[in-house]
Amino acid sequence: MTLYTPAQTQEHSSIESGLHAETSHASSAVSANVPTLSGDYTEDLFTRAQIIMNDLKSVMEQETAALRTANLHGALEMQDRKIQLMQRYEQLVEQAKNHEQALKASTSPRKAELKAMEKDFKATAAQNKVALKNGKKSLERLVDRMLTTIRQCVQQQDRLAYTASGAIDNNTKRTMSINLDQTL
Repeated sequence: MTLYTPAQTQEHSSIESGLHAETSHASSAVSANVPTLSGDYTEDLFTRAQIIMNDLKSVMEQETAALRTANLHGALEMQDRKIQLMQRYEQLVEQAKNHEQALKASTSPRKAELKAMEKDFKATAAQNKVALKNGKKSLERLVDRMLTTIRQCVQQQDRLAYTASGAIDNNTKRTMSINLDQTL
């Protein structure tokens, strides 16, 4: 199976940079009722799918690793790239849907490779989803613990009260209200 790394992606820059042009090409082909795809276009679609899936898988693995090590900053850095790749992946899926019959009829050996990659990709996406959920729960626990600690500190402290003349009234303990926005 041929897998493309992000470095190899640059080798295929003409394919990737042509994604938007191919999208409009696919739209015009649909409107022109072109029933079949050339073998080159099918192979190009397979190649772009491999590139995007490998890049997205790599970003998800990095994000998952960052979340597992509580590197929130590192995980957040992956978000923009992940969103960009997901949008490109969705565009590719739309193109594939426009030529579903031709892709099903394809006898390319890369079709089996792509199916294997898809299975691996889904497993990585599932691990990423679990890491994201665990990261969110950890952050919620941290915020809850901070709020609890703040409340306890506020409740245990002696508070000073002042009389009308401005003198400190040592005999009076007053409660302090603490209202915080607890939404994430």
